[in-house]
Amino acid sequence: MGTSVPLLRESDVVSAWLEQAAAEPVDRWRKRPHLPRLLNCGITFDLVLTDAAAFQTTTALLEQYEQPLGPALVLPAIGRAAVLVPQGIADKWRALIESLTWPPAAHRPLCLGQGHTIQIPGLAAHGGVSLSRWAVAPEASGPYPPLLTSAGALARCLMEARGPLKTELTAGPDGQTVWRH
Repeated sequence: MGTSVPLLRESDVVSAWLEQAAAEPVDRWRKRPHLPRLLNCGITFDLVLTDAAAFQTTTALLEQYEQPLGPALVLPAIGRAAVLVPQGIADKWRALIESLTWPPAAHRPLCLGQGHTIQIPGLAAHGGVSLSRWAVAPEASGPYPPLLTSAGALARCLMEARGPLKTELTAGPDGQTVWRH
């Protein structure tokens, strides 16, 4: 028995937001919303690429610090994750990363802006092969486009996830989340 992928309803607001960044004709999306889509970075969002293991720890840290995680993708074939951040961050990312104290020899995540593209799965995907899957699908809040992850909070949590005192989530005796170093 195969695994099924839940169908997500794509709101008109999310559709319009994604269409702004379309790198291909959008009429095929409307006819077949389950198809993957090619989007341009640097128009409605920039994209932070990190390794999948750091992404897992980073999402837990963002949650602990009560920082929202906006749309994010997992790219299993290459062991990476991609987090959508506000457009324009790619121009500031290097300075932001250099302002933090990174562990020696730690891989620093990249931020891609204009001139780069990403293939995303259709929000109404119904199985099949895709280069990526949504870790957090884009959702609109009323008439507003999806809330994107704060670049500052993301950079800080990515750095902390790679630190020499890597944190690990465990459940304490009372069911509370406990951070172990």
